[in-house]
Amino acid sequence: MARWLKATRAIPSLFDASVSLDYWRRTHDYRVAKSLAYQAPPEVLRSILDEIVANCEEGWIISKAIVRSGCDDEAIWQLVRTMHPATYLYLCAKQRREISDDDALDLVAACTNSAVEDQRGLAIWALGQMGKVLSLDRIRAATEQLSEECFPSKERCT
Repeated sequence: MARWLKATRAIPSLFDASVSLDYWRRTHDYRVAKSLAYQAPPEVLRSILDEIVANCEEGWIISKAIVRSGCDDEAIWQLVRTMHPATYLYLCAKQRREISDDDALDLVAACTNSAVEDQRGLAIWALGQMGKVLSLDRIRAATEQLSEECFPSKERCT
């Protein structure tokens, strides 16, 4: 399958959405999800977005599928919001979708923050792109407070 996927990138006429979709449903191989997101017709993507959002861990693939499909289904957007908060914020920034400052902060807090998966960094970037200065200021203040509580200055230790 990997060779076929590579060939379909080089020769798009080889791509068959039904074959890819069948394989995706059996394996949830992210490479097939990527292929679908980049190559499947928008109407096919719209019909399978719920599956991609629910079964794909790669937010960048989900984002591509949603943008290419032209998704305006609120149920899909809510699923992304629940399952992939950083991706949701990224999509809101890219699609100029409004979000309140309180929702933005809740979503940033729901993101993982690790060296391997810096979802929180993406979420904060998205807030900057949306011009959410108040939210960013609140995040900075909370970070400074948390840092001070976890790593007190030397003056406080003596």
